[in-house]
Amino acid sequence: MILRNPQTETILFSRVKIPQVIPGLIQLPKVDGEKKFRFVSTVTLVRSNLHMLYPGMEIQHTVPFRVSRNADVDHREDEAQDLLILVEEGIKERRLADCVRLEIHKDIDPTVMNFLKDSLEIVDEDVYLMDFPIDFSILKAIVDLDLPDLKFKPWQPIIPKAFFENNNIFNLIRQGDILLHHPYDSFSGTVEKFISAAAEDPNVLTIKMTLYRTGDDSPFIRSLIRAAEKGKQVVCLVELKARFDEQRNIVWAQKLEDAGVHVVYGILGLKTIPRQRLLSVRKTMAKSLAMLISVPETITHRHQLFTQTLASYLQPEDLYRSG
Repeated sequence: MILRNPQTETILFSRVKIPQVIPGLIQLPKVDGEKKFRFVSTVTLVRSNLHMLYPGMEIQHTVPFRVSRNADVDHREDEAQDLLILVEEGIKERRLADCVRLEIHKDIDPTVMNFLKDSLEIVDEDVYLMDFPIDFSILKAIVDLDLPDLKFKPWQPIIPKAFFENNNIFNLIRQGDILLHHPYDSFSGTVEKFISAAAEDPNVLTIKMTLYRTGDDSPFIRSLIRAAEKGKQVVCLVELKARFDEQRNIVWAQKLEDAGVHVVYGILGLKTIPRQRLLSVRKTMAKSLAMLISVPETITHRHQLFTQTLASYLQPEDLYRSG
């Protein structure tokens, strides 16, 4: 925005940053009997109350804008000794990384535009003139309204019949391999059930798995913590380099460590994406990788892969050769 001090005639530029935790649209209370939904944008609220932030100043021009920064922070992983420290530094550097895009309202004052381009060190090709809203994700507040007639019916994944008919998932796997196609086959009713059962089964001695992305309330995390608290050996490779989920993965990894889980923070030079789970059970083993398998040869191979990977003595080229 452009401000003017009426006493000194000084012209100033200022910026008000709206935190991401504040919703872009705020629903207004309904009047008695009103059926309409009314919203006001956060940008409008801020604009209407700028006099409270800048008392005594003349507000000459305001314009909303958004800056996108380069998420590819260049690090020399071959020179790093600690992947956790490397990723944490990358998260901090990303906040001040080079600007790659400026989205700004089309009614922009040329003086403000030139000031922003110079400050952000960008050129005309990096500027996108927008109408309101600049960030369309604020419309989620409207999408979340309880208006089922205006929405697609929610997709309900199917739990395979075999999982209904057999309460013991380990007996089910011993009968043959099970191919699961997500999201059409229920993930919670199959793979999550597999890990949850392993955490509770007294015959399961060890749980080893990889995590790439996980939600804020992951049942996998709860199951692994529960298994560790029951005295099972739990090992988890948490990929810290999952783009834009680095901070969440660091938090979950530290919670797992606090619960007694042996956590490996990914592998320098590689990004671990495949989701693998390996259990060691008294007299048998089972593992899930889009298929629930009990073939001894496959399990032996995966057991070797987990052991070597989590022990961190395989080089990246060795991992590729492991298949």
